[in-house]
Amino acid sequence: MQRVAVDTSFLIFMAKRRIGRERVEDAVGGPVQFYTSQGVLRELNHISRSARSSAPDAALALTLARTLNMQIIPSVETPDKWLLKQPLIATVDLKLAREARERGVSVISITKSNRIVIT
Repeated sequence: MQRVAVDTSFLIFMAKRRIGRERVEDAVGGPVQFYTSQGVLRELNHISRSARSSAPDAALALTLARTLNMQIIPSVETPDKWLLKQPLIATVDLKLAREARERGVSVISITKSNRIVIT
């Protein structure tokens, strides 16, 4: 089973674009176990209570995290710093993805055409 560390942006995109676990599993070629940090959940909670246009999507992403039985890892680091220490991350944050690849971290992302790619 492949473990995938998920960031805020990827969870929101999964919820907004209705991308299920099976799509990610197809991309990685087998079952996945999603996990994230408490910091990512704090970000989602903050966004969901804000006046931002993405607030409903963030609330849906929190529900999705529970539905996926996502493992929550305690962390005092910022979400990005924590993610950069993981072997495989899922993000649509271009800056984070670029920095991760530069550090040798594999990245799962969602394209504008809704394809899931691993780089």
